[in-house]
Amino acid sequence: MAVLWGGPAAVLANIQPFEALQALSRLPLARSARLLDVGCGQGQLVMALQELGYAGAVGIDPFLQQNLSPFIRRQSLAETDGCWDLILLNHSLEHLPD
Repeated sequence: MAVLWGGPAAVLANIQPFEALQALSRLPLARSARLLDVGCGQGQLVMALQELGYAGAVGIDPFLQQNLSPFIRRQSLAETDGCWDLILLNHSLEHLPD
């Protein structure tokens, strides 16, 4: 895989098998970017982004039993407000009824 941007996400993309991180490694995202992972499940991607210094990474999933952390929440997209620099729908679209 050729990495076009050598930021911190590129380093983790080579260590951990997250396809989403590999895709993100190609974007010039500032660490201050607000990232929303819709359908985050247990929040592995969000936690990886947080560990890389992306403090604005948040995950939401309406099917969680409870909030897992302040940045991994049981919440639907309709309940989310604010401005985001990037919204991820990694493994989400296949779960939508329409």
